[in-house]
Amino acid sequence: MIISTHGQNSPKRSRRAFTLVELILVMILMVVVASLVAPSLGSFFRGRSLDSEARRLVSLTHYGQSRAVSEGVPTILWIDAKQRSYGLVQESTYSNDDAKSITYTLAEEVVIESGSSSNNTGRVIPQTLNGVRPGREAVVIRFKPDGFMDEGGPRELWLSEKPRPGEPAREPIWITPSRDGSSYEIQTNNTAKIRR
Repeated sequence: MIISTHGQNSPKRSRRAFTLVELILVMILMVVVASLVAPSLGSFFRGRSLDSEARRLVSLTHYGQSRAVSEGVPTILWIDAKQRSYGLVQESTYSNDDAKSITYTLAEEVVIESGSSSNNTGRVIPQTLNGVRPGREAVVIRFKPDGFMDEGGPRELWLSEKPRPGEPAREPIWITPSRDGSSYEIQTNNTAKIRR
């Protein structure tokens, strides 16, 4: 009879593992770090919503321009600061029902304003667009089928954040027509103020 002693005579192997105390200490450390980082992350994400709203508005101007050219029908980008919304629709003289109309609602902390010029308000947009009907005060940018904009559009738009108590106010983002007047673009280094 042969008895195997392989497991009994071999040196003990130590198993390495985390103890419950070590795991609890790591969790406490993670909670402390998260509580220190959370306030700065909140302001980071707030700034991101302003930037993304500005990029979305500029992208919508480019889309409106390309759509007017490709379909051969004027398109209207409307901005209603009171209802905190903006969108794109075909001009109503060509179509009363635009299946490709787009409506966006501003982020809660973002405010939009416009520097008015003549003939850019008061244009009635007949349909309700995704539950929103632009009011008479809506600012209008009209893109013609040749790819250019009407001169009646706003000379400048600016987006800003509602200030929070205890936080410094962030500079607004300026959106103005490009130098050649063919589209809108985000201005940097306060060039919009220089144009005034």
